[in-house]
Amino acid sequence: MSRYWFQKQTANGDITVSYGYDHALGYFYQEESADGALRTDLDSLFGGLTGVHLAERLCGGEDALIACMTATTYPAGVNPQHVNAMMLDLPF
Repeated sequence: MSRYWFQKQTANGDITVSYGYDHALGYFYQEESADGALRTDLDSLFGGLTGVHLAERLCGGEDALIACMTATTYPAGVNPQHVNAMMLDLPF
C-alpha cells in the first residue's frame, strides 16, 4: 500500500488530500477538512476510480491534467512520477 498526502487551500479553508494505491481497494482519493470531517472518499473497488480519474482530481480537472502533462509542471504535493504511473493504470 502506498499513501501520500498534502495540504491544499480552497475557498472553504484548508483541506488535507490523501491518495495512493492499495492492493485491495486499488486507487484511492480522500479529502479531509480542517475539523477532521471526510469530505470526499473515492476508491477503485467501490467508487470506480481509475488512474486517469485520480490524476485529473490531483491536477484540478481534465484540462489542468493536460496542461500538467505538456508543461511538466504539477500542483504542489503532486508527484509527477505518480501521475505517470496513474496514466498507465499502474500501481505506485
